[in-house]
Amino acid sequence: MSDEMLEGFVEEEEESQLTRRGLFVTGGLAAAGLTALGSPATKAFAAATASTIKVAVVTHGDTGSFWSVFKRGVDQATKDLKARGVSVTQVYANNNVPKQVAGVNAAIANGAKVIATSVPDASALRGPLQKASSKGIEIITVNSGLGAFDSLPTYEVHIGQTETIAGKGAGTQFKKAGAKKVLIVIHEASNSG
Repeated sequence: MSDEMLEGFVEEEEESQLTRRGLFVTGGLAAAGLTALGSPATKAFAAATASTIKVAVVTHGDTGSFWSVFKRGVDQATKDLKARGVSVTQVYANNNVPKQVAGVNAAIANGAKVIATSVPDASALRGPLQKASSKGIEIITVNSGLGAFDSLPTYEVHIGQTETIAGKGAGTQFKKAGAKKVLIVIHEASNSG
């Protein structure tokens, strides 16, 4: 800005009696107003964007005693996220791997942005999960599948624990309790995860 332009600006500023302090106060109030107005606009934009988010939960489990706790959590998340425009579909394959594979493929075809799935059989789910990953779908494994990480490098998040560590922990507790004989129940004989 040239000196002449600056002088003209200063003269105009003096004529309008706008002080530097007044300018900062006015600017601060305007910024605060824009922030306050921007917040609902941001929320509206987020809601509009979120309305396109589809989440699919596809597990090998059923809705019996073990998986019912998981299902209650998914049901609550579905209620909590609905107002934000997120839809959640659920498939419980009841240890039927082809049904679980079909559920993952249906989630891909229906435009899911996120698939949360257990991996009881990595060889059966490898193809569908790699297809989902190649389409940019986020993969979250739950309960079963941590041991399949090397053969399924398509996910970054696992919710669960390693069965070896869990088994050792249970063994330690049985030993502390003085147990001499333990019955081992094979809950899901087909689960390799």
